[in-house]
Amino acid sequence: MSNIPNNKYFENKNSETLSVLLNGANYLMDSPFMVKLFENEKKKGNSVLSFNFPFQDRGETHSSGEELPEETEALSRIVEKYANGKTSKIKLIAKSLGSIVAIKYLSQLPKEEQTKYSLYILGTPLRFMTKEDFISPIAVIQGSEDKNGGTSEVKKFFEYLSNDQVKYFEIKGADHSFCNPQNKEPLYEDEAISYLS
Repeated sequence: MSNIPNNKYFENKNSETLSVLLNGANYLMDSPFMVKLFENEKKKGNSVLSFNFPFQDRGETHSSGEELPEETEALSRIVEKYANGKTSKIKLIAKSLGSIVAIKYLSQLPKEEQTKYSLYILGTPLRFMTKEDFISPIAVIQGSEDKNGGTSEVKKFFEYLSNDQVKYFEIKGADHSFCNPQNKEPLYEDEAISYLS
């Protein structure tokens, strides 16, 4: 993939932090929740970057495969383009599929480079996760009614990482998309966003 993915970028020249938003499979960068995340990071004074994965721009419904080579390459290229020399912290905010891409990307970086990254996972797609070695800190924000399991299941998965590397936040009553499971109203999105410190 030679082209930079379709993206939206806000630069705060006074910020040392770049927040990079990674979509879920059924979310585009212009989806209401992703827009809300973008605006939240802007308000915090961070530079913010949001982009579509290539399969989404092509109007396809499936990623590039289990190892996600195209999505990982897209993340790598977009960070390389926008993480200018004064960006000392990169905050990856990943929804579902985006968290798998983020973890695969981090595991490919040299350890000394991983230290400038932090990862916030909004709804972990446990059925599709693979265990990758990396040292960046993680915050997992999981709905108690997530179809993939609640916080206890997520903790079991991440047992292979050090205890102080991962923080967990469970949102009672929320499904995988931080909605009410009965009527699909996005009742818990703001609570999920509140944990993106």
